[in-house]
Amino acid sequence: MSDKQINPVVNWIKKYLVTQLIDPSINRMEIKGLEKLAFIQKTPKSSMKSRMVAGKEIPYVWIDFVERALNFISNFNWWYEIQDKWLEEWKDSKGRTYFEARVQMQCYIVLDWVRIEKGSFWAWKSYENIATSKFDTFKSAESNAIKNFALTLWIWWDKRVEESQAIAKFREDSYNEEALVSNFTKNKWE
Repeated sequence: MSDKQINPVVNWIKKYLVTQLIDPSINRMEIKGLEKLAFIQKTPKSSMKSRMVAGKEIPYVWIDFVERALNFISNFNWWYEIQDKWLEEWKDSKGRTYFEARVQMQCYIVLDWVRIEKGSFWAWKSYENIATSKFDTFKSAESNAIKNFALTLWIWWDKRVEESQAIAKFREDSYNEEALVSNFTKNKWE
């Protein structure tokens, strides 16, 4: 690919990843999947979101960006099949309802006419509230399994480090072994 072709391609990539609009003047089939993958190794800041957990802000990458990146590098030729799913519901000693979902899937992507298959797994826990349901817990596990698959292709890897560091800091600041043991024994033996 010549230098004159790179600028329109870079602009097309940025436009697609932000707006999902496809520029018909660029023949995306001429760009190899590995070249496209190289273009998106730096995750744009606009793809980062954050959520508040116990008063702390935890960053995460938006699933929409990950799916757009997979669409982009494979020319919309990726998919997944859910192999197994599991959802558990329980109440704690205060009557609060919790959900835990687990998803195991087989993911497929075609890059430069080569089909790549990888298994992916994720689990997600949440509690019932006005804004969430069992279905939201399952969808979060499914989205994170897709993100886990994308990590194997180095998509959003640079932001994964930030997310992991924020979660580790949160756990370090919030970890109270006595409270955890006390809560576990109360729930287990009541």
